[in-house]
Amino acid sequence: MAHWSRQGLRSFCSPYSCKEYRSDLVLRNPCNKVEAPGVDKPERKSLTKEEGAKLLHELDMEEARIIEEMDEKEERQVKKGNQYGRSSIRGLANLSFTIGTRIALATGMRRGECFGLTWKNLNLRQGTITVTQTLTKEGEVKDPKTHSGKRTISIDEKTVAHLKAWRKRQREELAKLCMEPDGTTPVCCNERGEWVNLANFERWWRGFRTQAGFPELRFHELRHSQATLLLANGTDLKTVQDRMGHANGAITLNWYAHSVPENDAKAAQLVGDLYGSDYEHEPAKKRKTA
Repeated sequence: MAHWSRQGLRSFCSPYSCKEYRSDLVLRNPCNKVEAPGVDKPERKSLTKEEGAKLLHELDMEEARIIEEMDEKEERQVKKGNQYGRSSIRGLANLSFTIGTRIALATGMRRGECFGLTWKNLNLRQGTITVTQTLTKEGEVKDPKTHSGKRTISIDEKTVAHLKAWRKRQREELAKLCMEPDGTTPVCCNERGEWVNLANFERWWRGFRTQAGFPELRFHELRHSQATLLLANGTDLKTVQDRMGHANGAITLNWYAHSVPENDAKAAQLVGDLYGSDYEHEPAKKRKTA
């Protein structure tokens, strides 16, 4: 029988002698016994149809104010003989910001998608916008994160009319910079006819939303509002999913379909009508007794 010294026994039993330990290998996953905490969904706010109408009205007023201010400045430039050959047009970026916001209200597109549009993405004759790219906060133009993000969205007649007027106005303004817009020109441009700076847009947005009476409204909540209102008013899930650019309908329902109290009341009334429809006009019959 072999005799082990105390020192040798300690060396044999020590974990430092294990090959796995020396190789930094973990024999068991310590996370197996840990319960993952539940994920709290962030609160998703959305506008009612009355609030959406008010915001659109305030946007119309802001657009008219910017145009009036630009026209007054233009008169002074003409008098100075500086109508053409300038390096920038003051007010053009702010006017573009109203256009981007209008597109978001009309389509539910993300911020980067709205400001990443070029004129070749718009078919105003058919009334559609095709999303093919997005503008990042770093100023880079990239493809959407998922294949479903590339999509074609229909727009209403009022939005089409505004975009037609804006295209004409933008062409006139960029001509003063000796620029000829084409399909690659950003729909929403800065004062030099280039991509807008999203940080500048956020500063404008904070001022506009406060003045409009929506001081806490986030731009992304315009997207939530569209999905919620469409679903609440009977638009089928597949159509809403495609407009949002979601890979599947579960994302649409989980993140953007908020509870609408009046719809729950309608559902309750519908159930009552369905159960009572066959017998509500028949007289009650007495049971036969033995």
